[in-house]
Amino acid sequence: MSKTYSKANGLLTDQFNYSSAYQNENGQIFFGSVKGLISFNPASLKATTYAPPVFLTGFQINGSETGSNRKDPLANKSIVYADTIELNHNQSSFSIDFAALSYLSPEMTEYAYKMTGLYKNWEYLKTNRKVYFTKLAPGNYIFEVKALVEGSKNWSTKNAKLLIKIYPPFYLSPLAYLLYLIAIGGIIFLLVRSYHQKNRGKKQQADGSF
Repeated sequence: MSKTYSKANGLLTDQFNYSSAYQNENGQIFFGSVKGLISFNPASLKATTYAPPVFLTGFQINGSETGSNRKDPLANKSIVYADTIELNHNQSSFSIDFAALSYLSPEMTEYAYKMTGLYKNWEYLKTNRKVYFTKLAPGNYIFEVKALVEGSKNWSTKNAKLLIKIYPPFYLSPLAYLLYLIAIGGIIFLLVRSYHQKNRGKKQQADGSF
């Protein structure tokens, strides 16, 4: 399987001179570039087994970074250390930033995430380190992100996870439904009492006519 290397892998440049490649008897390959001679032995390039931990680095609600005022759900707290975030129904459009703790070609690190409660499968992002969610329904969600560093076959196991609770508007909350139930019960009670009072009045009038 072929593999492409670039400046993100540590090369001096991505621009090479035409017909300037040579391989010696030991397998060492030499390339002439616009910034000098580059050489390496393909046999010495080994896959890494390093699986870096992943951290959340930013959380924006409706395009604004959290933690900037007291009304923010992350006020006085860093998203890096948060395990739960609670949002109102009008905060259900948000974006999340993340990054793997890796110095091995960080520009080439790939990411994948899943949002339990929205869908079950992993979504693969290549090297993108930001995801967006728009107008999620009230409920509980678990966001998880993993990383795969350049040259490794192992996805990270120390993944960032965040429980996201989105509360419904008051008129759709459990308390509101309880109030609705009490109101309906009260209306039914008044209607039944009024019905019985009318029947009692009619009976009294009928008894008095004799």
